[in-house]
Amino acid sequence: MNAPSFTTEHQDQAIVPARHLDFSLFYFGNADIYDDENNKYKLLTEGAKYGDRHGYTAIWTPERHFNEFAGLYPNPSVLGAAIAAITKNIGIRAGSVVIPLHNPLRVAEDWSVIDNLSGGRAGIACASGWQANDFVLAPDNYRNRHEVMYKNIETIQRLWKGASIDFEDGNGHLKDTRIFPRPIQPQLPMWVTTNGNLDTFRSAARLGLNILTNFWGSSPEELRSRIQAYREIWAESGHPGEGKIVLMLHTYIAETREAAYEKARKPLIHYLRSSFGLFKTNAISGGNPDTESFTPEEIESMLDYSFTRYVSGSSLVGSHEDALEVLQKVSSIGVDEIACLLDFGVDFNAVMEGLDHLTTVKQTYQEKISRS
Repeated sequence: MNAPSFTTEHQDQAIVPARHLDFSLFYFGNADIYDDENNKYKLLTEGAKYGDRHGYTAIWTPERHFNEFAGLYPNPSVLGAAIAAITKNIGIRAGSVVIPLHNPLRVAEDWSVIDNLSGGRAGIACASGWQANDFVLAPDNYRNRHEVMYKNIETIQRLWKGASIDFEDGNGHLKDTRIFPRPIQPQLPMWVTTNGNLDTFRSAARLGLNILTNFWGSSPEELRSRIQAYREIWAESGHPGEGKIVLMLHTYIAETREAAYEKARKPLIHYLRSSFGLFKTNAISGGNPDTESFTPEEIESMLDYSFTRYVSGSSLVGSHEDALEVLQKVSSIGVDEIACLLDFGVDFNAVMEGLDHLTTVKQTYQEKISRS
């Protein structure tokens, strides 16, 4: 639950020249955060149109099932198709597709449709899944979900490139199968989602896949070392370039730090509480009863502490100056793109105003780097 901050020790290290950062918009909203039951996706659609107009790299929507935490997003391909219809330039990405829950044929088909609808803007982050409850959709894949994910990633890539692959049909016969429509992009851009697992960084690098991550599972220094390991293996594996690291950060920027904290505090704590409930359920189902011992007072104390830690250098919640400082630091550890999580409960009008502040920060940062 505790989001790490950049420490004084980190700040005292030699300054590493900052790199260019792309900025994308990330959605992970709870199913219960909006009062207007008839307009749950207003922030998604209006944010997508805003991002399209203001030079943001992509829109990310996750795959979440059967829980209020991020419960607005059970199917990123459905939402991706909707976004494709109302935008012209911005990338349309799943963040993530839980690969073991799906037949790889359907994943390749669905995202090929989005690639065609969008004129070649589709991309997906792939996840193995971690909630046992989600696997009511594919119960046989839960125990070996990591192996299934990597196997199916390879299959999706082959199908995307036009290969025919044998699949068993309804009569038990092998049928030579390829997808239609043919996608526009010759290769589907892919990321692997991780909370900071070093083995995932290594596996993604060996396969030439990008990374989508966050600060939940690692400190900035740990993330720095994992990015370094990723890039070393990427180079050893002979892939061109160096791979792309996308870091998700909760985002709400205002004129002053105090104004941002005042607006974000209540919704972010509520959001963290929802995530705590999900992690608690998963721990119990996994045979870890310790989480049941927390009293309500202990939980509230943890949430309050988590908010303070989270906004103190591990998010883009704060003033323009706060955000620019965080961007300088995360770029120095090797991050290439910030996925700005918008929909954690701040009201619609405030989020849209905050986007104007974010755009100013984005432009200021990118102009600064272009001059350096």
